[in-house]
Amino acid sequence: MEIYGIAGLSGSGKSTVAKKLEHFLSNSNIIIGDRLYLETIWEHRDDAHTLFGDNAFVKEGIMNSDLIWSQPEKYSQLKKIVLPEIRKKIIDLTKSNDNVTLLDWVYVPIMCDDCTKTILVEASPEIRHERLLQRSIFYAKQKAGIRDAIWGAMYNEFIPTFRIDNNDDESALTKQINELLPAFNTTAQ
Repeated sequence: MEIYGIAGLSGSGKSTVAKKLEHFLSNSNIIIGDRLYLETIWEHRDDAHTLFGDNAFVKEGIMNSDLIWSQPEKYSQLKKIVLPEIRKKIIDLTKSNDNVTLLDWVYVPIMCDDCTKTILVEASPEIRHERLLQRSIFYAKQKAGIRDAIWGAMYNEFIPTFRIDNNDDESALTKQINELLPAFNTTAQ
C-alpha cells in the first residue's frame, strides 16, 4: 500500500496533478478527501448542529461557510471529531489495495502520517482566486483570506517530499510531473 498525499490550498491544482499522475501510472486511484470529509461531516450533523445551530448546513453535507469560517474555534472542535474517522476511512480504503493511492486533499499536512510521500502543489494567490471564481459563485462568496489563514497555518511546518509549481503553464506542469514519475515504485503507462 502506497499513499501519495497531494496537498495545496484551494485552487492550487491538487486535482489537476492527481488526474495527471493517475493518467501516467498504470496502477493508481484517486481518493478525493473532500468527498470523505463531506460524507463524514454529514454523518456527524448532530455534532455540527450542536456547535453551529440549526443553520449549520446549507444543504445535505454542505456546511454554512459563513458560520464555520466566522467561528474557527467551533470548527476546530468539529474537525477533532471527524478527522480521526476520515483517517480511518482512508486506511480502510487503501489497506488491501496494491495500487498507488493518490490522496487529493487540503488536509494532507495533518492527515497523512501514513503517506509514503507527499506532494505540495503551489500557485499564487491571484491564480488560485481566479480558479476558484471559475468553479462557482459558492467559492467566490467564501472568505478566501480567512480560509487561507486557517488552512495556511497547517502548512507552516509541513515539509513535503516534492513541490510542484502550478502557475498555469501546462507544459511546465507536465514536465514537473514527468520528473516525479521515477519516484513512484510502480510502472508508468
